[in-house]
Amino acid sequence: MTIKLIRIFKKISVFSFIGLIMNIVFSYMFLSFWLHPQIENIELIYNFIILLMFECFMIHTSLFMSIVDRQAWSDWLYGLVFFGFIAYGFNHLVSGNQIFIIYGVLVLNRILLGLLRGDIDKRQEEIMSIVYFTIYLVLIVFVAMVSGLIPRYGLTEEFLSAANYIDVKRLDIKFELIDMPHVAMCFGVLYYLALTLVDVYSIKHKLAKRER
Repeated sequence: MTIKLIRIFKKISVFSFIGLIMNIVFSYMFLSFWLHPQIENIELIYNFIILLMFECFMIHTSLFMSIVDRQAWSDWLYGLVFFGFIAYGFNHLVSGNQIFIIYGVLVLNRILLGLLRGDIDKRQEEIMSIVYFTIYLVLIVFVAMVSGLIPRYGLTEEFLSAANYIDVKRLDIKFELIDMPHVAMCFGVLYYLALTLVDVYSIKHKLAKRER
């Protein structure tokens, strides 16, 4: 079993597995907040909702990292600064620096994945980035359409009132993901679960290609 795992890691970048693990963790956390939220975690729940909104911009970093030339350091720098400013803006919408930290971890993982990929993987990475963006758009529209049917589970009106959720919100706009946390948690579970399935398929496809 150990030898088999070593062979897999030799064929597939470890950063691909890091991305897969992060998606699994995020999916689990959104599900936990949805089913069994705790009052002391109400700010974290709100922060994760902002993270979902920020993810729309993060998808563009995936596409950017997949198409940029590995030797074009100026393009990498400009892209990182641009998305960094966006992360800085979103970071002001949450307590602490969770958005900046998550941005740093994700971007570092994507940079290393981009630098270490072979030319044979370039086209597949571009396709995967487009797939991620399509998944986000399809799921956000789907969840919005069926929002009235999504169960609240632990995120009831009583819970949100007891946790003073209205005072936690820093973004004072009418937006379904913010005003209805259970809808955001449902979207988060579906989105990161979908990314997990796509990543598993991608890794299996790369393994199959290298074994030919």
